[in-house]
Amino acid sequence: MNTVAIQGVEGSFHDQAVQELMPGAEVLACATFQDVFEAVTKDKVPYGVVAIENSLHGSINPVSRLLERNNVWVSGEVTLTIEQFLLGVEPMSLEALNTPEAEVRTMFPAFAQCELWLQEHLPQARRTEMYDTAYSLVTVLDEKNPLAVAIAGRRAMEVYGGHVIAGPINDDPHNFTRFILSSKDTREDAKANRTMLILTTSHSDGALYHALGAFAKEGI
Repeated sequence: MNTVAIQGVEGSFHDQAVQELMPGAEVLACATFQDVFEAVTKDKVPYGVVAIENSLHGSINPVSRLLERNNVWVSGEVTLTIEQFLLGVEPMSLEALNTPEAEVRTMFPAFAQCELWLQEHLPQARRTEMYDTAYSLVTVLDEKNPLAVAIAGRRAMEVYGGHVIAGPINDDPHNFTRFILSSKDTREDAKANRTMLILTTSHSDGALYHALGAFAKEGI
């Protein structure tokens, strides 16, 4: 069975992307994008999956830099609709959670995607940033504190349990993230229909225009 390195843990959106790209594959949980690339380039696993772009927040620049620095082959991609849920150990009212004693846990992008909802419904609750959405739910369930809740996807609850308190709570329902599959070795796919390029321009007037113009001229 193939093993795929991901940023985050089982139940995360990265894990969901793996199941779309390689159904049944096992995942190797990594804390950072750097760890994912090292796992692939050092032959710990044959594949890695990382998020590269979000429809609301644009390109994920650390991943682009890692692609530039590491000799890996991008051989697949999937775009997921991202729905965030407020999850806890037991059903709770939002009124009971809107207190300084309550704590909301998740990673920075998820907080950003739910900013308006949190300001409207839980302005008094403390916010604690963590490295992964699904891991946030793990900590909440381990502590069994009803005043600690997590923002994560539905798959995290399917893997670890818990209850949906509210959701989807992301401010924009048109919230998509694109994930790419990478490997150290070339992986040909007869269905491949696109090319991914990372290029650096000079710091001069019109540099980007001329770079993109080469594609436009050829009808690409």
